Amino acid sequence: MKKNEEVETTETKAGGIKWGLLIVLVVVLAFGASAAGTIISSKYFNSQGAKPKAEKVQTGAAISKRQRLVNVKKFIVNLATDDAADPQYLRLKVSLLVADDDQAKALKKDMPLVRDSMIRVLKPKRAADLLKNNQSIDEVKEQVKEAINKNYGSSIVQEVYVTDFVIQ
Repeated sequence: MKKNEEVETTETKAGGIKWGLLIVLVVVLAFGASAAGTIISSKYFNSQGAKPKAEKVQTGAAISKRQRLVNVKKFIVNLATDDAADPQYLRLKVSLLVADDDQAKALKKDMPLVRDSMIRVLKPKRAADLLKNNQSIDEVKEQVKEAINKNYGSSIVQEVYVTDFVIQ
């Protein structure tokens, strides 16, 4: 009687192992097929449609290969306040877009002029002026660009990008 039980137990274990392997194999294949389907669908069936890269350059959203960004080191400016006992500060970091490497080198060389222009634009501002609406930052960016170009003597800065902006 023990021999029959041993034979059945051995057959059951072998059958259980086969089913276990089969289940693991099916699960792995299902995950693989799912991943492959996701990759293929995102590549070929993009819901936004394929937009040519040239279109981005035309809208001004991208930077051309010749244009360069010049980073201005982070600095702090005292803002105008009504109460001298409660000063407010603006910590700012910007990047300036110029036409090419030569202009980038020239602007880096004249960085004190850039910083001075920015301070002169920002110092008379109040925190409330800078935070009043969404266009406030855009207006300040335009004013900074105009001040730098005026003080530099030519239109060297094409765009100002604010990369850090904190008011305290």
